[in-house]
Amino acid sequence: MPIYINDELLETFKFPGGECHFNISKFDLNKRTVVTAYLYNSDDIMCLLLLKNAIIYAGAQYPVELVIPYLPYARQDRVCNKGEPFSLEVILEIIRSISKIFMVVTFIDIHSDRGDYRFLHERFITQADIIKDSILPEIIEERNLTLIAPDKGAVEKTFNVYKSLVINSKTYSVTGFLTANKVRDPATGRINSTEIEGDIDGKNFIIIDDICDGGSTFTELAKVLKEKGAKELYLYVTHGIFSKGLAPLKEFFKHVYCYHTFIPDWALLGDEDYLTILKKGP
Repeated sequence: MPIYINDELLETFKFPGGECHFNISKFDLNKRTVVTAYLYNSDDIMCLLLLKNAIIYAGAQYPVELVIPYLPYARQDRVCNKGEPFSLEVILEIIRSISKIFMVVTFIDIHSDRGDYRFLHERFITQADIIKDSILPEIIEERNLTLIAPDKGAVEKTFNVYKSLVINSKTYSVTGFLTANKVRDPATGRINSTEIEGDIDGKNFIIIDDICDGGSTFTELAKVLKEKGAKELYLYVTHGIFSKGLAPLKEFFKHVYCYHTFIPDWALLGDEDYLTILKKGP
């Protein structure tokens, strides 16, 4: 349950019945306070709701800020099939219910803008913001990488990265920008085909997206790129879930970059030289 208060982990536990619990008395709330909530599962969401209540009863005298690096349920940003929930709407309702005690609610590279993000004070850190201020621009330039959006949903974000490096910067040069298109079965989530147009033979590429879960979007695209003569392939994702580990990616990608990852530090032993995590701190 990774929730941090001023970069210090909130230690939580469960009662035998499964209820989450904690105590925040050791934290000094009489100064600027930032809560960073990594909402990786339902317990994390429940702990955030409980934390709002605990802060109220603790009598915090100063405004509290909330940072949500990964917004869960944002991939379900519409009702795809009859009988399914609009999950993004639900999670935003939950966050809105606690937003009144937070001076600012910050979201980092949200997956979808289809929800109602109108909070009292909200701030959005975009994919372009993250990449522009990281080591990636130098790497993109040094290795002559062409940027690729892996599907139609990623086109605007990836093009904004391209613009921030090429149009709005006099420092970096980028080889180019391409768009891929994947056809996915909405009922099963399986990718039926991946298509990409453009000059590929002999070039190096970096695929840019916000989330890597199992990784099939990227490995299927990598297969097509390799078949068309691509040389080195790299991958950047903001939120590295990596639910199938890094092994499927290693077959195709020379290196993977992410803003933060769900994989715990101990599970990365042996992969520190393959996965570069751009975020420093908790």
